Amino acid sequence: MPPKEKTRRGGRVKDQNTADDSARPEDRQPRRLPRADHLKASIPPVAFYTRELPGAPTLKAVRDQWSQNIRCPFHEDPTPSFGVNLRTGAFRCFGCDANGGSIIDFAMMADGLSFDDACAALADRYHVEPGTAQAAPPPRSSPPKSDPEPPRPATLTPIPADALATRPTEHPKHGAPSQTWTYTDADGHPVAYVHRFDPDRGRKVFSPQTWTAADGWQWRAPPKPRPLYRLQALATRPDAPVCVCEGEKAADAAAELLPDMVTSATMNGANAAGLADLSPLAGRHVKIWPDADDPGARYARIVADLATAAGAASVEVLDLASITEAPGDA
Repeated sequence: MPPKEKTRRGGRVKDQNTADDSARPEDRQPRRLPRADHLKASIPPVAFYTRELPGAPTLKAVRDQWSQNIRCPFHEDPTPSFGVNLRTGAFRCFGCDANGGSIIDFAMMADGLSFDDACAALADRYHVEPGTAQAAPPPRSSPPKSDPEPPRPATLTPIPADALATRPTEHPKHGAPSQTWTYTDADGHPVAYVHRFDPDRGRKVFSPQTWTAADGWQWRAPPKPRPLYRLQALATRPDAPVCVCEGEKAADAAAELLPDMVTSATMNGANAAGLADLSPLAGRHVKIWPDADDPGARYARIVADLATAAGAASVEVLDLASITEAPGDA
């Protein structure tokens, strides 16, 4: 019997006579995920938030199963304003209005994931299989909490050229993106991507994409604090005023309308504004152009507070009373 021919795919050697798990997306069977209710039942909220909020104090029910207030993970929070429901997994912040009804909502907001991708990430992280209820692994021990440190700039690691050459161009669930935005460092080297997907049925989906030497390419947001969009433009025009928009598409459209300004955006939309590194706005005159809706108003308040804390020379929220649609808002 002739020896099997070997071929190298994706950095490993495979037999031609064995099944190729890199088959076309339409030929692969979709991964079976745990049901959302099963996933939530398998991961106790106390264990989840103790693990996902390292450094937080021991969570205790204070009233109606809500915990004491702790520092919010979605914005700089010197006076604790974030609480979680130890029975349902819901969370809320009285400082930045971040809120959700379950641990799945928290994973979506914290990592910038779609619902299905958040379920898949939680199933992997907490070892939950479909139809088999399991207790979550014991929470990681947290060191004693010290006084909060001032926010530090984002650590940006340029993606190496050989890694860029292997970047997946299709999402395993959503397929090819309809739009892609590249986040770079001040020198223009890519550090992350954000993709938009427009499925035939359903709402638009956004998914960030990052690379690390340890884990390779992942469909998740970079660690906080996250970089601003168009950092290179901010660096090359240090004296220009800045317009921060709610979303990359809006920032690109605003750049055409406002050539005398540098336009930018924070990653993952209105609910993740508090995770952005706004230190590049220090000493600059900043205008904020949010979407003309209630989430946009909350976004503008958070960005204004953070830009002021970062040392912006001035901060102004644009009056949107006569505008029904932000640039590129679709």
